[in-house]
Amino acid sequence: MELANDGGDGGDLPLSVHARYGSEMITIMEPWGVPRYESPNIDRVLGYRPIDDFEGGPEGGKWTEMIHPDDVEKMSESVKRSISEPGEHPPVEYRIKDAEGRWRWFESRGVNLTDDPEVAGIVVSTHEITERKQTECALAESERRLRALTEGAPVIMFAFDTEGVITFDAGSRLSALGLSPGSTVGVSVFELYEDRPRVLGHMRRALAGYEVVDIVDIEGPSGTLFFDTRYSPQWNSAGEVEGVVGVATDVTERKRLEDELAYRATHDSLTGLPNRALFQDRLQHALERSRREAWPLAVLLLDLDGFKSVNDSWGHDAGDELLVAASRRLEGLLRPSDTVCRLGGDEFALLLEGTGEEGACTVAQRITEEFAKPFRFPESGLEASVTVSLGIAQQDSSETGDAPPDEPSEKPDPHYSSGWTKSLLRRADRAMYEAKAQGKAGYRVA
Repeated sequence: MELANDGGDGGDLPLSVHARYGSEMITIMEPWGVPRYESPNIDRVLGYRPIDDFEGGPEGGKWTEMIHPDDVEKMSESVKRSISEPGEHPPVEYRIKDAEGRWRWFESRGVNLTDDPEVAGIVVSTHEITERKQTECALAESERRLRALTEGAPVIMFAFDTEGVITFDAGSRLSALGLSPGSTVGVSVFELYEDRPRVLGHMRRALAGYEVVDIVDIEGPSGTLFFDTRYSPQWNSAGEVEGVVGVATDVTERKRLEDELAYRATHDSLTGLPNRALFQDRLQHALERSRREAWPLAVLLLDLDGFKSVNDSWGHDAGDELLVAASRRLEGLLRPSDTVCRLGGDEFALLLEGTGEEGACTVAQRITEEFAKPFRFPESGLEASVTVSLGIAQQDSSETGDAPPDEPSEKPDPHYSSGWTKSLLRRADRAMYEAKAQGKAGYRVA
């Protein structure tokens, strides 16, 4: 046929130019599968002419060396179908090695025209799809990473438009909230979080163009979860906010550990009472409130008389058990607004806000009477008898040399508070040792 002579007369010139320079590569195969013709542009694309190596027909042969091993079988089957069935056949994608040894992607579509006397063969049109396949692979890898992030990482990703309507949600932690991907799409955030003004405030700020980051707590089926949430506004080409995207990372475990560490830093590990650091902090704040509101405040220090003998006779485990029991007894004698702490060893401190000397003495007397009763421990069968010695101190500006100002200040004065704190504790400690020196099992007022 004339196409084989691509340098033919002038009437064939447009087809010849296409065959040599066009992007579509044409191959005509004999009815039994051996190439009869290849357009010259195949040589330009691959750097060689595959027709020179096509031996063995569709059953295989040297031609298979050009095809990627993973694609040989489907290529062979495609050729067989094209030979056996007249008409157009579905396209097939495969890889061919070029002259430089690179694997490049192509798509071929065959049309069996063996019944057409002008062709009497199989016409195969081929074009390169390497760039498309690379894009598809990159997209697939991006989707794989996105799935790994949303399915593996403890996150929730979301987006909502300028009306607050959720347009996207995904992430493994949706399940922890009893949700599934896409379950909130179409829902308004202003309805979903109508009882959460803080969260809605963040969303409104993001819609106003601000980047917002905050820790958000959300109730799930199994309890409260904490999410480190970032709201990021999205802008259109006109510089207007067209929506917000967000990522919420589950930090519940981190928050739990932080809370636990903070608790350990401020509480006694044995009794669970506030420790010295927390007591002093509460005392400083109480002193500031007392100064502003002009109400009384008392500090009581006490320790257990006879604790050492219990420790020495029955061991440290029994001593620890006694300290815990003493802590619970003290808590039971105080108001919820009062503070009791363990300073260390068998020494405790009490902070009574809004309590004057008379009230503090009443509390001290009640503690003295309750601690006169023995402690019984059913599990060990032990019974311990201890008493307490208490010292009471109230605020007294003359002790600090720094009297309160005439007009109270809204801003705490740490130096003022620190002076009061040291004074109160020092005087309460002296009073406690006076109580011990005068027979124990009683209290003294500084």
